[in-house]
Amino acid sequence: MVGCAECHTLNPDSHQDTFEHNGFRIHVVVTPKDCETCHPKEVKEYEHNLMSKAYRNLK
Repeated sequence: MVGCAECHTLNPDSHQDTFEHNGFRIHVVVTPKDCETCHPKEVKEYEHNLMSKAYRNLK
């Protein structure tokens, strides 16, 4: 079973929004680099998807 902590505690040093919460270092935003821990194939596929470039495309 996967809960919130499995994703929101990964790579805390690489997230600007990391904060202490009940003795854990968590962050609000989960990035593809976090997802890659369990889903490397899906992250590679996503990198080639138009949605992965949404910020750049809108800007």
